[in-house]
Amino acid sequence: MKVVLIHLKENFTPAPPIGLLYVGTNLEKEGYNVWVFDTNPKEQDYIIKEVKKINPDLVGFSVMTTSYSITKEFNKKLKEEVPGAYYFWGGVHASALPEQTIVDNQLDFLVYGEGELTMVEVCRKLENKNKERNIWGVNLKGINGVYYVLDGKIEKNPPRCLIEDLDSLPIPNRSLLKNFQWYLSPPGFLRGKFYYGITTINASRGCPYQCIFCASKIVHGSKVRRRSVKNVIKEMRYLKTGFGVRGIYFIDDTFATDITWLKEFCLELKSSGLNMIWGCQTRANIAQEINVLKIMKQGGCVQVDIGCESGSDKILINLKKGITTEMILKSFTNLKKLKLTTFATFILGNPEETTADIKKTEQIAKLTPGGVSFLILVPYPGSPLYQMALTNNWFINKNVVFDEHWTNKQSDVPVMAASLKVDDLIRIRADLQNRFFFKNNKETILAFFKSPYFLFKALFTIIKHPIFIYQSLKKALKKKKSMDFLEDLYQKFNEDLRGAKNLSGNFR
Repeated sequence: MKVVLIHLKENFTPAPPIGLLYVGTNLEKEGYNVWVFDTNPKEQDYIIKEVKKINPDLVGFSVMTTSYSITKEFNKKLKEEVPGAYYFWGGVHASALPEQTIVDNQLDFLVYGEGELTMVEVCRKLENKNKERNIWGVNLKGINGVYYVLDGKIEKNPPRCLIEDLDSLPIPNRSLLKNFQWYLSPPGFLRGKFYYGITTINASRGCPYQCIFCASKIVHGSKVRRRSVKNVIKEMRYLKTGFGVRGIYFIDDTFATDITWLKEFCLELKSSGLNMIWGCQTRANIAQEINVLKIMKQGGCVQVDIGCESGSDKILINLKKGITTEMILKSFTNLKKLKLTTFATFILGNPEETTADIKKTEQIAKLTPGGVSFLILVPYPGSPLYQMALTNNWFINKNVVFDEHWTNKQSDVPVMAASLKVDDLIRIRADLQNRFFFKNNKETILAFFKSPYFLFKALFTIIKHPIFIYQSLKKALKKKKSMDFLEDLYQKFNEDLRGAKNLSGNFR
């Protein structure tokens, strides 16, 4: 059987679709032919052409709420061009709203929860069936973790148990992506480490915390399951020897929750001879312990990012974050003392939030040593906040539509107003981003000047796209959002790098 897996994104990101690579690699291990595409809407015609050449038996999309609208559009177009395949979706949004997703997109089936084992069973069941059919749907009775359409009716099978032994899964094969080297271009995930060769890894799945805005539990659950240290080191070695990777950013929901595992990992990495640096995202209740941070630094950690969310203890309680402002301040004091690069994220527009609460958030942000980002609260399906927004009529559009307003540009038109007025929220967020503009971009700007090759590439991007640069700058000035211009420039810079034919690991 031939299986095509697709991830659509709104803009360029150096993060490869690890979830799809896990599913694809596991199918490949079982003998199936797999193609993985990680693309954006601008490349739709090219992807359709490639998929038509493959003539697949199955086409699957991994979908988050932020990419729902563009995936829906592309799914429809691809079905018209390649009508003989079975179509299915998976991912957080699909798992959160399965029946709506099936109906809206005329899917044959949907995978909810973790998909690696489910998809192997699906392929085994379908491999002897004729894909040329005239009815919508397929019989997947008996396969846990799927919804499917049979005789015009949506059937739900029981959920699949979470995968306890993560080491049993094969290491994601990055070669399934057409050019994995594209993802390794600077600036990358480790700020200030401006060189080629930084990528992402998952060392664990699941999160035990109860933040109301998070939907990750709907796929990976609340119990933390960890890969063995040896298995993680094995993947790091594969990335270094196979692709020249020199740095790792761990995209676990929360890193360093198990000190025993952390100590073993840091000691093993230090003695491995890999000489790789790494960063992660963790929590203030963990980073407030300086001994934990010392272990991390001795093991090669150079960057720690923390989701602070608010400078008001009242708001942190409302968000069920499980931390205090005292923990946040202590964490960043420790990180500064150890000279670890930091980044802090804050959320605006929280339930019961006032301008006084936001002022407290600004004061905390000023005390963090590294960059900060201010986001507007979004009630993603699958999170407790989504149900709260429905119950309390917080949605601006009473007919909830998952369109472009749910993307990373949600600050332009928020989908929800839980406390402050929409116009006030937009203005406050833009003002804060502007105030912290230099603080947020200082390291990246300085890194460009330390790397002549990429400085030249950035200047070339500016010269090559004068109309785009002018329009983006004009738009940013009109909206009074300086960060928007830099983000647009970064996207165009990375698009140009992706088009480079001779990208290699020799840049410093």
